[in-house]
Amino acid sequence: MILACSRESALPTPHAFLYFSRVHHPRILCITGATRGLGFALVERALALGDSVIGTFRDETRAKDLFNLARQNERNLHVVQLDVADEYSCATLVKRLPSSIDHIDVLVNNAGINSTSRDIADPRTAYDLGSITTAALDRMMHTNAFGPIFVTRALLPFLARSFQKTNENNRSMTGLTHHIPIVVNLSSRRGSLEEKTTGGNYGYCISKAALNMATRALAADLEPMGIVVVAVHPGAVRTSMAQPDARTSPAEAASRLIELIDRLTPANHGFFLESDGTRRPW
Repeated sequence: MILACSRESALPTPHAFLYFSRVHHPRILCITGATRGLGFALVERALALGDSVIGTFRDETRAKDLFNLARQNERNLHVVQLDVADEYSCATLVKRLPSSIDHIDVLVNNAGINSTSRDIADPRTAYDLGSITTAALDRMMHTNAFGPIFVTRALLPFLARSFQKTNENNRSMTGLTHHIPIVVNLSSRRGSLEEKTTGGNYGYCISKAALNMATRALAADLEPMGIVVVAVHPGAVRTSMAQPDARTSPAEAASRLIELIDRLTPANHGFFLESDGTRRPW
C-alpha cells in the first residue's frame, strides 16, 4: 500500500540472550529512512520473513526503489512520507498511517545523515574544527538525535498496543506471538565517548552520542509500558555514508539486525549493542 504525502548490574550477562534460538514470528515494523542503503535492505529482509512493514521516505523523487517494492508487496508494505528532522512531520506521522495498522511491534529509527550527506552543503562545516557551523551541527542533531525521539513519541500508542495485544494473547493462549514491543535506535561506534580518541567529525559523533543518551532516557520512560529500547551499532556497512573501510553489505547487516531483534528480551533493555548482541561501551 502506498501512502504518498505526504540497571545494568542487576541484568543478566550481555551475551545471555544469544544462547537460545527464537522462532521468527511475523510482526509489524516501522523503519525510517527506508529508501536506500541499510533501511531499504531492512525492509526487504523483513518482507522476506513475512513481516508487514511501514517504510518511510523523505523525498518522493528519491524513493523510486521503495515505491516499486511496495507495488510488489501491496499487502505487506506501506510507504509513508516522513521528515525526521521536522518536528511537525513527526507529530503528524500517525495521520498518514493506513487505517489497517492498529499497532506496531518494532520501530527502527534508521534515518540519519553524516557530513557527506546532501543536507550538508560543505562537509567541512560538520567535520573540521576550523570550519564547523551551527547550521550544519543543528541539521545533524535534528536528524540523528531529535528525530528518533519525536518519532518514538508519535508512535508510542501503537507500540503500547503491541504490548497489550501480546498480554491478551498470552492470557487467552490463542494466537501466541511472543512479541515484545521494541525500539531500535541505529547508532554508531562513533557516538561512543569511551572510544572517541581522534579529533574531527564533530557533527556525526556529537549527534550519535546524543542519540545514545536519548536511548537511555527513552529506556527509563518506556520501561513501565513494557517497551524494550536499545541502541545498536550495525557495523561498517557499505552505504553512501560509509567510511572507506566498510566491508559489510546492507543485506548482510540487515539480516543480522533482524536476527538481533528476534532475540532481544527485557534483559537487554537500555543497552548499546553490536549487531551480534555483544555490548559496546557508551
